[in-house]
Amino acid sequence: MKTILIAPDKFKGTLSANDFCSAVEKGLGQQITDFNIISIPLSDGGEGFLEVMRKTGRYLLLSAEVKDPLGRQIRTEYLSSQDGKRSVIEVAKLIGLQLFRKHEYNCLIMNTYGLGQLIQQVYKEGVEEIDIGIGGTATTDAGAGMACALGYKFLDKNNRVILPSGVNLRQIHRIIPPAKAGKIRIKINGLCDVSNPMYGENGAALVFARQKGADDEGVRILDEGLQNMAFLIEKEIGIQVQDVPGSGAGGALGAGILAFLGGSLKSGAGYIMEESGFNKYIHLADLVITGEGQLDEQSRNGKLCVAVCRKSREYDKKVIAIVGSNRWNGTDCFDLICSLEEAAGNELDPFKDAALLVGKITAKMLTNGILNKIINS
Repeated sequence: MKTILIAPDKFKGTLSANDFCSAVEKGLGQQITDFNIISIPLSDGGEGFLEVMRKTGRYLLLSAEVKDPLGRQIRTEYLSSQDGKRSVIEVAKLIGLQLFRKHEYNCLIMNTYGLGQLIQQVYKEGVEEIDIGIGGTATTDAGAGMACALGYKFLDKNNRVILPSGVNLRQIHRIIPPAKAGKIRIKINGLCDVSNPMYGENGAALVFARQKGADDEGVRILDEGLQNMAFLIEKEIGIQVQDVPGSGAGGALGAGILAFLGGSLKSGAGYIMEESGFNKYIHLADLVITGEGQLDEQSRNGKLCVAVCRKSREYDKKVIAIVGSNRWNGTDCFDLICSLEEAAGNELDPFKDAALLVGKITAKMLTNGILNKIINS
């Protein structure tokens, strides 16, 4: 009996990774008895990260009150291991775009203060390690707001204290760390959904800020601010962050985790594949079906679909990607890419009817023989 491993990311704002797995299973229908099916919902550290980690069964779901990126009090969730020594945070749940309607997006005025509040809380609870999924943020403040909540002070050229947000990063003249006794002294892992640098052509502002509400002038202001922050972090803290892969992740929150928490950065996708059991089951699979909302050239910089494909290729496995929209250039990596946009035609909506379309695509691959052809090729 052939084994199909279903291992997708979420379709942002449309379909959870778990719902994708269910849709593929439904698409296989009665023929599911002809295959051994293993479903492992995944994440790259962005939206849905907490849900995927909770499904491992090793964590308790807890809640806390923090400030959102506009300073409003909200209740959020995080995970704690059974022994209380490890916490898991999904920043999208407290400083993410998912908290706002599209017309509210404005990364120039938003900050990461609430993340610092949550880190402080779990630190006081006695944890020894915190894993932070840093994708899907609404912010571009290099984690400076987070640092403020943890005791850092940011001063302008007149020595006035600033509560940093994206728009005023350029005004920061000095960074004053908290007293040694006030510093976070535990292991911090930043789990990145991209490997972009902090600033510049491929940095946090120029690549991602427009989707967070910035116009061309806003992007310029943000990039200049991030350059200033990188300079000050090296000058005041002694850490070079610009060229560390993932320093630009989460609106340059990756750089903030390095600088203000003494943390490290790693691939969110790689981390999840290990934690979820994907790496354990991949050798059993004859075919891997993965998916995410959009597949494009940015996906090469750490996104889940490509990470799954690369790991599958290490074991010489066939890979099919079912994605919302396909902007992938080239024929490398995947054996087949199917898009909801193409399958929807004029009758269905690739957003509203995502689960239905995933099922239809899977069923069609089965009935026209493509699925078996790929498996047996």
